[in-house]
Amino acid sequence: MADPLESQPIRPEDVSEMAAYYRVDAKSEPRLLWVVRQAVETPLPPNWIETQDDNGRTVYTNEVDNSQSELHPSDAYFVNMINKERAKGISAEWGGAWMEFHDENGQPYFYDFQEDQTSTTRPARLLVAPPDAANAGFADAGVTTGSEQKMDANQRGKAGKLNITELEVLSFRSWWSEAGAYGLSKRNIDIYFNIKHNNFQVVLDNADKIYTISHIQGKEGPLTVWDLHVGAKIDILGRKTTLMQANLATSEWLEYKAKWLTNIRKKLSKELMKYDKKFAGDHDPTDGRVDSGRVVKKKGGQCLRNLQREIKKLKIRLSEFRPSLAKEIAGMVPE
Repeated sequence: MADPLESQPIRPEDVSEMAAYYRVDAKSEPRLLWVVRQAVETPLPPNWIETQDDNGRTVYTNEVDNSQSELHPSDAYFVNMINKERAKGISAEWGGAWMEFHDENGQPYFYDFQEDQTSTTRPARLLVAPPDAANAGFADAGVTTGSEQKMDANQRGKAGKLNITELEVLSFRSWWSEAGAYGLSKRNIDIYFNIKHNNFQVVLDNADKIYTISHIQGKEGPLTVWDLHVGAKIDILGRKTTLMQANLATSEWLEYKAKWLTNIRKKLSKELMKYDKKFAGDHDPTDGRVDSGRVVKKKGGQCLRNLQREIKKLKIRLSEFRPSLAKEIAGMVPE
C-alpha cells in the first residue's frame, strides 16, 4: 500500500498484485477490485513505517511503541470489506472490469482486468466504484464533471499526477491526556473515513483492533465528507474528539476541494455584485470577515460544509436576477 502523493502513479499491475495478496480473482470477481484499488492507495497510518527484516521480508513498525507486524495495519479493514462484498452475492457480470489509471504525465488510460487489455478511450462503463455508487455526487472517486473540469492547466496537471481526485479514504489523527492510576497518560486515535460509503474505521492507541462505525451523527444528520477537516469536532465512541491532524494525501484532497468550492463562491459573488448593489462582495464563510487573502488556515482546516452553505446562499440570491447563470456556475455543487 502506498501514498499516491509520494509515489509513482498507481498501475494495473499494482492492483493485480494486491488482488492476489487478498486472494481476489480479478477475472471472476471484478466487482471487488474497487476495494483492492482502495487498499493500494491507502497510506500507512501515522507513526507507522515500512522496513525490511534481516530476511528481506516487509515489516511494519510502530515508531511510538516499537511494535512490529508482518501485516499492514489496514489489512483487517480491507479483508472485512472484501468479505462483506462477497457476502452480498452480486453477479460479477455488470459491464466488464475496466478501471481508470494515469500515466506519469497525468494522462488517463484504461485497463480491463478480465481481458488484460489497455485503451486510451474511456469505456462506456468504468469500474471505479460499486455499481450502486454511480450517483454519489462529487465524492465519487475518479469522477470529475461540470465545474470541476474548469480548472486551469496547472491545477488539472497537478490533480492528475497526484491522483488527488481519486482519494477514497480520508485519514485523521487525534490525541488527548487521560488521568490514570499513575498520572496523566497520552491517548491517541486514528480515524479513517470511507468517502464512498460514509462509514468510519477507528483505531485506539495503535492497537490491532479496528472499530467500524456505520455513521457518526452531526448537527445536520450523519457526518459526510463535507463535515470533516482538521479542527472539526466529532463524537467518536462517546467522546468529543477534535481532528488534530490529517495525513498528506487527506490534506491535499481537502485543499483541492476547498479551492474548487472557493472559486465557485468567488464567481457567484462577482456576478452578484453586478446586479445587487447591497451585496458587499466575497467573504470567508468560516469567520465572516472580508476575504483579504491573509487569513491563515491550517492545511486541510477549511470546512467544506461552510463553503457549500455559502455557495447555496449566493446561488439563491443570484437566481433572483440570473437564474440560469446561477445554475451554470453552482450547478455541480450538491446541496
